[in-house]
Amino acid sequence: MKTLQIIVTIAWRNLWRNKVRSGVVVLAMTMGIWACIFLAGFSVGMNDQRTDSALSTYVGFAQVHANGWEDERSVELLIPNLEEVIAKSQEIPGYVAHASRLVETGMAASSYGALGVQVQGVDPAMDTLVYDLQTRLIEGEFLPESRRVPRAYVGESLAEELKLEVGSKFQVTLQDVSGYATQALFRVGGIFKTVSSQYDKSTILIRREDMAGLIGVDPSAAHEIVYKISSKEQAIVWAGELSSAFPNAEVMSWKEVSPELGYADDMMATSLYIFIGIIIMAISFGILNTMLMAILERRRELGMLMAVGMNKRRTFFMVMIETIFLGAVGAPIGILVGHLSLIWSGVNGFDLSSVGEGLNAYGMDAIVYPSAVPEYYLGIAVIVVVMTLLFSLYPAYKSIRLNPVQAIRSV
Repeated sequence: MKTLQIIVTIAWRNLWRNKVRSGVVVLAMTMGIWACIFLAGFSVGMNDQRTDSALSTYVGFAQVHANGWEDERSVELLIPNLEEVIAKSQEIPGYVAHASRLVETGMAASSYGALGVQVQGVDPAMDTLVYDLQTRLIEGEFLPESRRVPRAYVGESLAEELKLEVGSKFQVTLQDVSGYATQALFRVGGIFKTVSSQYDKSTILIRREDMAGLIGVDPSAAHEIVYKISSKEQAIVWAGELSSAFPNAEVMSWKEVSPELGYADDMMATSLYIFIGIIIMAISFGILNTMLMAILERRRELGMLMAVGMNKRRTFFMVMIETIFLGAVGAPIGILVGHLSLIWSGVNGFDLSSVGEGLNAYGMDAIVYPSAVPEYYLGIAVIVVVMTLLFSLYPAYKSIRLNPVQAIRSV
């Protein structure tokens, strides 16, 4: 035990006799841990932001449709037992709000062109409880009431494509329940902009009663019910329970409605591990180089220790302890710096407006707010320290291969 204490004491003193060298290794560890933690927080924050924006803008936490909707999406596929489904859904823990909608693919045309769009007939009062589209308004109003020409809420990209502005008239063509094409004139009441340029280009919102009259269905009918649930995780459980109660309806959580959001989580985790691995390997090679240089600089010192009775096993152990000490100093500093940088950037965000259009194409906002990820901190720090220990095995091995006599005579 006394021998161990002596070796530990010598190792600690050896570190700080050359403060610059030890400081370089500690700094490398600190920067490596900070880089890994910040990369994890940035990736998680960006992905969570994308998912949250999608859920609150156009996906919802869960959706209910008539059986066969995913395969056909026909105008006749109205939810048959709408009130019963709504009543049951409100009893399941996690329910927050719902909105019933009429949905159909159609055509929007102005004098400047035409585009295929998805027309959604919504109840503005209910819809705002589930989605935040009313907060995305950049011009006009969110589905104001109209006396003659009904109002529509259109995306900015669609307005630019068809050269529409607030007050402009355009034509919407849909198919009614009898299978005939039906057309109606709408006036732009408001223009919105979300984080998804694709959604903005392909979506038109109108009042539910206007759409019901256009396609010839009862105003209380609906093609889909969208839900807001207390959390993303709870939504999956909630959808499973409602699906069990109505096996003849299509009840889907957000992961089933929009599988790409779930895939993004898996891809993010995989790419994150790859980048973290690259960073750690780069740091480890830098530490390997520093430790090898340290051994060469201390040849005479190590030779003296061996000459006075320190055997090879103890010399090897001493070099490893030095590395552990460096990790014990660098890891906490790296975690602290990483956490503080995530807290700061989580409040202020990173403005990526220069590539904003590209991000919008993938449903991401131009301002990214990283998230603090405490669950990653310890794991990253341990991996960095362990990799440093592994890469210090070779310098430690080189130390015990020294010839004491030759080492003492070296300059």
